[in-house]
Amino acid sequence: MPGGARDYVWRHFLSEKTLQMMGDMRQQFLQLLQGIGFTETPGGGRGRRTGDPAFDDNSEDLTLVKAVLCSGLYPNVVTVKNAKRRAKLMTEEDGKVECHPSSVNASVSQFTTNFLVYSEKVKTSSIFIRNSTMVSDYALLLFGGALRPGPEPGTFTMGRGNLVFTAGQGVATLVQELRARLDALLERKIATPTMDLVREGGGIVKAVRALLAEPAQVGAHPHDSRHPDGDRAYHG
Repeated sequence: MPGGARDYVWRHFLSEKTLQMMGDMRQQFLQLLQGIGFTETPGGGRGRRTGDPAFDDNSEDLTLVKAVLCSGLYPNVVTVKNAKRRAKLMTEEDGKVECHPSSVNASVSQFTTNFLVYSEKVKTSSIFIRNSTMVSDYALLLFGGALRPGPEPGTFTMGRGNLVFTAGQGVATLVQELRARLDALLERKIATPTMDLVREGGGIVKAVRALLAEPAQVGAHPHDSRHPDGDRAYHG
């Protein structure tokens, strides 16, 4: 590692070995995708490196990056209820949870989204979540679990029915139609890895990005009696 990079790692309390391991894992993952034809491999050589600009087209779109994280980490979802002093965090399985003291979100008292996704939970004096990220309602609706008709008109549920979303008919139809088209596109890509995703589904991808960038026009609340405010909707 060059001197400048080593200094950066030292100043930010990072592990050089861990970063190198992450880089190697990224490259191995890319090679696996190239091996099944999921990503393009130039003729000859071992294929593109993960730093190739072609793979970074959307890397600055943090809303989209968070949505992809939501897809990978679901069903590890935390419901957020902002309160006067500090937000209350709940999971379907455990009820009340907290951000781990080592998390950058541990010091956050109010969140700007209704949901977090996380990588793991640990139980000590309380149940803590590690590596959490705020995700929007639309990110969860498009990249989370299957959607089903809810108990009342204008509602739909996710997971085991613990998350209930409410929306106007137009918004609900848009979300469900876009979700169905996105799922179908991804299924086609998986079945035919060499399919040109940009050519075949460019319009769908643009629509997904546009919706993710919009303020949420849905309400979300946990359908769970363990939550102290379970009968109050969380509005995005």
